[in-house]
Amino acid sequence: MDALPMFTWPVAALPDVLRAGRYPFDDRGFEVCYRSPTHALHVYEYHGAIRIGDRSFTLAPGDATISPVGIETRYDLPRRGHHWCVHFHPVEIRGASCRLPTKVALGSLRTRVVEAIQR
Repeated sequence: MDALPMFTWPVAALPDVLRAGRYPFDDRGFEVCYRSPTHALHVYEYHGAIRIGDRSFTLAPGDATISPVGIETRYDLPRRGHHWCVHFHPVEIRGASCRLPTKVALGSLRTRVVEAIQR
């Protein structure tokens, strides 16, 4: 299997958030295509599947994904649900950067991440 796609972000940069909140979601069959001018962090409260670019992942409550700016993202949910979402502007990578997986199971960190989104 290919390595998990990674997302690169400058260590010294704080995200410039455009919008954040908890939203209902009901996309099915990978029919709707999102290609945002912002990066998007999602924390899921539902089961389903996501395609980010040419990679597909299963989703479960507590999973998080980062959809990079301009990359096609599609969903397939068996039923309506909610997710937490943060859209933030891209920045130029200068200096030290970190690489984050585009999908991760947050486990015990889920509550902490959602609380941070709510602030």
